[in-house]
Amino acid sequence: MANCPSCWKNDKSFFAIRCPDCNTVVSFVEQLLHSTMRLIAGIISTVVFIAFMLWAVPTFVDWAETLEPANPPQAEINFDEPLDFSN
Repeated sequence: MANCPSCWKNDKSFFAIRCPDCNTVVSFVEQLLHSTMRLIAGIISTVVFIAFMLWAVPTFVDWAETLEPANPPQAEINFDEPLDFSN
């Protein structure tokens, strides 16, 4: 199935002369150009999204490493010494 360039419905046969929904005459060359442009736009948008993620994730990780921890580190507990509970 292919998209109709006029109504954008997805139930037009690729080689059909008319769209069954809007009854628009669509030539083979027009259908071929429309389908090619849609394929290229999908590929370009996928590549741009992947490139953005390859840039954004390392940038976010670098930024997150510069943040101070929410809870400052506590004093070390020495488990070798017995606890003294006498007050």
